[in-house]
Amino acid sequence: MANLVPQIEYGSPTTTITFELPPTGDNLNERNRANARTTISTGGVEQTQWNYNSQEITVNFTFLTQTLIDSLRTFFEDHASKGLEFTYFEDKDVPASANTYTLRQKDFSPKKLFPDDLGGHIWDLRLTMRRTL
Repeated sequence: MANLVPQIEYGSPTTTITFELPPTGDNLNERNRANARTTISTGGVEQTQWNYNSQEITVNFTFLTQTLIDSLRTFFEDHASKGLEFTYFEDKDVPASANTYTLRQKDFSPKKLFPDDLGGHIWDLRLTMRRTL
């Protein structure tokens, strides 16, 4: 049975970030977009050039530990912020749930929820990812 606990793999050698809980809300909120250019010729005919289709998902994570948020910060700073691809597994136990994405956002803005017992905090984080179809 799928538990929808996600995982991110990136880099070479591969670094793995495994979440402890599934995302909150609708974790499959796909938005498909077509990249196209429409022009009107001098004769009045509309012409469309289709470039590619892309898909975006926004995933909300809550109750992230300090260790996990530090790993995600490293992932953002060293890999994702440079536009490099990574593999996102919607469910770490289902290899077929993996797709290759780039991070859509250009900022890393976790929100502190409350202090933990180890001197850190518990966090919320939203990630928006994009892939070409």
